[in-house]
Amino acid sequence: MNRPQADEYPAWGETYIKLVDGDVLDILEKQTTDFSDFINSLFDIADYAYAPGKWTIKELIGHIIDTERILIYRLTSFARGEEQPLPGFDEDAYV
Repeated sequence: MNRPQADEYPAWGETYIKLVDGDVLDILEKQTTDFSDFINSLFDIADYAYAPGKWTIKELIGHIIDTERILIYRLTSFARGEEQPLPGFDEDAYV
């Protein structure tokens, strides 16, 4: 997979794109294993929140999963040329 050209993404994306060295597909594949190992290492502290009323680690992971699902749906819609407006979502409500 080729790196995107500067005219293929918004200017704010450069902050993130320049952080990735190497083949994107290899990195994504490795992250799958790394993330799984990381999640499994948190089992004993999954209900920890750094302060009252703050998200627990378990809630944070659920938030990441929910957001990924929404973004994948949006990406699929874009790739398929969906013409209907995509619904918004309040990411803070997805806990």
